[in-house]
Amino acid sequence: MEQGSPGQVMGAWFEVLGPMVMAVAAADNKRMPEAVVAAFNDPAVKENVSKQENSINISTPEQTSAASRRKLARYAQLAKRAGLEVS
Repeated sequence: MEQGSPGQVMGAWFEVLGPMVMAVAAADNKRMPEAVVAAFNDPAVKENVSKQENSINISTPEQTSAASRRKLARYAQLAKRAGLEVS
């Protein structure tokens, strides 16, 4: 939805964070993403997400990190153009 900044479309995104911000056993670094993928692949979860007109896009931790950095840089640029400051 454009809100006074032509050409800018913003949506919401959600990330599942774990091993990068918590101290977890090395074995859990593999099991946790597998469990998250299994949960999001559950037909009931997919149906509920679809009813909310959302979508599930599963990526690797590296892809998620890169996407987050790109989005945050874009938002920082928009804030700067709008004259907003972070305190």
